Amino acid sequence: MIRSLLLTILLLIVIVFLITCLIKIKGNHIILEFESVRDFKLVEHPGCPKVVTLSGYSGQSAWSVSRIETKIVQSSMVIYIYLTLGGGGEQKLTGDFKYDIVVPDIVNEIKFGEKGYVIWRCRT
Repeated sequence: MIRSLLLTILLLIVIVFLITCLIKIKGNHIILEFESVRDFKLVEHPGCPKVVTLSGYSGQSAWSVSRIETKIVQSSMVIYIYLTLGGGGEQKLTGDFKYDIVVPDIVNEIKFGEKGYVIWRCRT
């Protein structure tokens, strides 16, 4: 009786976990959020145009970086790093990223992920 109850509870926990994961997944991708990034670095390069280099790796070990997109929203640039499950196959994806960004003059700050964590502000 107790064993059956424990197995039922465990099954419910697993189902809730899987549903939570599926809600976060967009298609077969998720978007990396800043709190899951490890060894994050941002290097600002001198000169015109402004260029910054972002690097680090995903702390979500089962996921690999599949693509990186930027979008400009008002005076902010938002960086979206898309992760996909696995990394094998022909593409040999990994969780590491290194990305150079040309920062347009209209951009005053750079944000990371859907939560919009600010990682860079223009110094004026």
